[in-house]
Amino acid sequence: MEKLSARSVHFGYAAHAVLHDVSLAVHEGEVFCLLGPNGSGKTSLLKIFLGLLRPRSGFVLAEGRPVEVWSPKELARQVAYVPQLHRMAFAYRVLDVVLMGRMAHSGLFGRMRGEDETAAREALERLDIGHLAAKSYAEISGGERQLTLIARALAQGAKTLVMDEPLNGLDYGNQLRVLERITHLAAEGYAILKTTHFPDHALWMASKVALLRQGRIAACGPPAEVMTSRMLSELYQADIRLAPVSPELRVCLPLSVLEQETSLVSPGRNLCAG
Repeated sequence: MEKLSARSVHFGYAAHAVLHDVSLAVHEGEVFCLLGPNGSGKTSLLKIFLGLLRPRSGFVLAEGRPVEVWSPKELARQVAYVPQLHRMAFAYRVLDVVLMGRMAHSGLFGRMRGEDETAAREALERLDIGHLAAKSYAEISGGERQLTLIARALAQGAKTLVMDEPLNGLDYGNQLRVLERITHLAAEGYAILKTTHFPDHALWMASKVALLRQGRIAACGPPAEVMTSRMLSELYQADIRLAPVSPELRVCLPLSVLEQETSLVSPGRNLCAG
């Protein structure tokens, strides 16, 4: 089932064009990754999907209806936003942060009810971070903060999650833990649209990938078809090759690494020994 889509979207600021004829669709149970260098239009496209910006032409649909016909409250119940890792201005508890997702149901100044706290606690438990509920958001790890922001989106009740570089600033272990949770959510039927600067993440877990270059979709489809050495090299203006790890998995490497004839570390040599 199609949950979110763009049809021939054009967007820009004054005389500066940002997006050109962008079309894509995100379906239930999919992880759809947007890849592209800085300035390619990824964030602008997400803001259009969230109803924060309006395209010059073309249209965006959420649950089959134009985004602009939804009220902000109604749209928030359909599509939830997960931002990049950030710090809160105040020392909120983790549970308080997740409860903010319930404003789509209670209103900005509405009183939180027992069912709102239940929904928030259930969202935390689904991501295996229920034990953090009473902790200060400012004092938990980066990975735990990002999972808290995902829990806030789940508490919102939306079945489509729009994620803006959700792994930015996380160490490798926390990246893997967050990726695992995202994959599980897609398996449960959530539609997930996420931007990333890590092509390997798309190779590991994406159902579909769109390569965004200078505001245009250069290619869109399954990673095995779209993510080629040539396409990625053109996208990032760098010599990139895809190396097979197994029959089902490839990883991105700079061409210079693959062309090295000798290893920097000789067998049996311990460079840390001094």
